[in-house]
Amino acid sequence: MIGLAHAARSLCGIVAPTVGGYIYEAYGVSGIGWTCSALMILAAVWVQAMGAAVSAGHAKTKEM
Repeated sequence: MIGLAHAARSLCGIVAPTVGGYIYEAYGVSGIGWTCSALMILAAVWVQAMGAAVSAGHAKTKEM
């Protein structure tokens, strides 16, 4: 599990600057802002969905 986390971090370090450079070149500073906003919204939706799934799983274990 630790190896997978390190591999993901390394991949982000390689991919993120390339993608960020492309977005900046194509759309400028506003493109970076819009991309960050979209990723934050996506993260918030993900947390809400996973939080609901964890809460439902936790409620099931309490019933036992």
